[in-house]
Amino acid sequence: MRFDRKDKTSIVWCLWAFVLVLFTVQSSSASEMNKPKLLMTIPPLALIAHDVADGQAEISLLNQNGSPHNRVLKPSDVRAMEDADLIVWVGDELEQFMVRFEQRYADKMLSMMESTSEAVHIHRDKQDHKEDAHGHHHGSVDPHQWLSPAASSEFATVIAEHLARLNPSQAKFYHQNAKRFTDEVLQAQQTWKSSVKQYLDAPYFVYHDAYQYLEQAVQVKSRAVLTVNPGIKPSAAQLGRLSRTLEGVDQACVFYEPEFQAIRLDRVTNAKLHYQMLDPLGSQLSFPDTQKQQYIHFIDGLVGQLTECLSQLK
Repeated sequence: MRFDRKDKTSIVWCLWAFVLVLFTVQSSSASEMNKPKLLMTIPPLALIAHDVADGQAEISLLNQNGSPHNRVLKPSDVRAMEDADLIVWVGDELEQFMVRFEQRYADKMLSMMESTSEAVHIHRDKQDHKEDAHGHHHGSVDPHQWLSPAASSEFATVIAEHLARLNPSQAKFYHQNAKRFTDEVLQAQQTWKSSVKQYLDAPYFVYHDAYQYLEQAVQVKSRAVLTVNPGIKPSAAQLGRLSRTLEGVDQACVFYEPEFQAIRLDRVTNAKLHYQMLDPLGSQLSFPDTQKQQYIHFIDGLVGQLTECLSQLK
């Protein structure tokens, strides 16, 4: 069979197209293989990592059965830890169930509490420690740091540094994303503060001591905390203090969390109480999600839940 010049040119172009497609597929496969595997203990940490990695990492979660205060791991969770390049957790102040893995995975466990500076830490007062006598571990530093825009911005930079070491070809990309994360979160914080400004004196109570970072960021403060240990119902002494705090209050909001049943407090006060769920763990979020600014959307939701109830107080 003889080919004229036109046929030969067509064959050459077809071969080049085939090579180009093959190279693209191989490059894509190699890129997928190079993506670091991150395993997160709670959804908010995954949101921060998602915003930093922006598709250039595989991000997954441990099982979310129960509270991180007392979670029981499954065999699949242990296998996931073995397979991960980086295990990201809050720290032993919150997640005692992870402590036994610290030595085994010391080279790939990243704690938010150990990675952020003292400047963004909030310390609990001594009364908080004394009230929890049920074996529930509460140290001096409040562990709910993912609710702090400042601490989360610091941790975004730390995550970018670890991702850059795991995947050097994307180092600049990760660091740029962390910088953008910080800029956008600090800008969003001004919006959050503005949205709650009119409710600064509105009385509200929280189920457990998890919101100091968020309150500091938007400059509001709860009147009281019902319990330090979310797994233990408030004691008679705590309810008595709450009753005294409510003296002279006509209406107030009580915020509870999805994983804990709302405690009805109407019997300890004559005030009209409005009950509203707050979800500090993002347990109602869908994950994974491809939208941008996931962490900002998460805090937006919390601030929205807060103001939804406070706006009912007249």
